[in-house]
Amino acid sequence: MLKEFLVERLIDILREAGVDLMVRCRTRPCCFDLALRLGDDLILIKALSNIDGLRETMANGIKLLAFHLKGSALIVGEKTRDNPLASGVVYLRHGIPTVNLTTLKEYLVDGIPPLVYAAHGGLYVRIEGGLLREIRLKRNISIGELAAVMGVSRRTVSKYEEDEMNVSVDVVERLEDFINEPVATAIELLKPPEFFKITFEYDRFSESYAEVLNHIMDIGFDVVQTARTPFEAISKRKDRITILTGISDHLATALKKAEMMSCISSVVDAHSLCIVDEIKKRESIGDTVLICKKDFEKIDDANDLTEYLSSVKT
Repeated sequence: MLKEFLVERLIDILREAGVDLMVRCRTRPCCFDLALRLGDDLILIKALSNIDGLRETMANGIKLLAFHLKGSALIVGEKTRDNPLASGVVYLRHGIPTVNLTTLKEYLVDGIPPLVYAAHGGLYVRIEGGLLREIRLKRNISIGELAAVMGVSRRTVSKYEEDEMNVSVDVVERLEDFINEPVATAIELLKPPEFFKITFEYDRFSESYAEVLNHIMDIGFDVVQTARTPFEAISKRKDRITILTGISDHLATALKKAEMMSCISSVVDAHSLCIVDEIKKRESIGDTVLICKKDFEKIDDANDLTEYLSSVKT
C-alpha cells in the first residue's frame, strides 16, 4: 500500500473516531505524520507501510515530542518484513506501540482494546495474576490441576499468580477455556513514552542558532532540542508555558516553517515562535509569531517573551 493511501485511510478512521482537531505534517523529513487531539489526549502518529523502516533517530524524535508535550506516540503500519501485521496485535518498534489500521479502528472506534502483543518468540498476553489466584481459590482448583490444564509447571503457575506475567497466547487460551473467564489484561495504546535523556548537541546547529537557544535558556526557559520536526526546539517553563521554537536564516524559509508550526501549535496547545535573521516588522503567520533575531535578543525576561507573543497575536 502506498504511504499516501495509508495516511488517507488512517485519517478516515480518526475522523470516524470523532477527531476534529488534527494536522498533517508535510515537512520532510518529519518524525510524525499526524498530530491530533482525541478528547484530552494528544496523539502523534507516524505511518509506515513497512514498520521495519522506522529508524532509531526518527523514533527518538517522536518519543521526545510526545514526552515533552505530554502526549502519546503511535506507529501505524501494514507489514513487517514480508508479513502483514496481525489484527488485534500490538508490535513494538524502538519502544513505540505499533498497530495496523484494523487494530486502531477497533481501539478508537469500536472501543475494543488489543490484548495480544508480539515479542521475540511469538505472541503473548499479560494476565492478571491476582484475579487468576482469586478464581482458582474460589473454585478449589489446585495449582497442580491448573498447571496440567495450561501445560506448564506448578512453579510457573505460582509465578503467574504472584506477578502480571507475559504468557503465550495458546497457554492463555487453554486457561480461559478451562475457567470460562477472561484473565488477559488489555493493552493501553495511548500513554506517554518513558523519559529518556537527550543531550544538548551544539554541533547540530550553526553558531547563530546556538546563540538563540542559549538566550532562551538565559531568560528562564528550559530548552529541549527536537529532531526531524518543522521547528528546532521546545522551550518550556515550570508554569507550563510551552513554545514551539523555530529558527531560520532566511525569511522565505521562515514563512513556510511558521505556517506549519502554527497548525501544529493549535493541536499541541503551545505558543509558536520563529526567530529569523532579518524581518522588516513584527508579524505573525497564523498562530506563529515571527521576530527578528536582533529584537529577540533584546528580550531579557521570560515573562516579557510570553507577553510579547500574546501581544503580536492579538
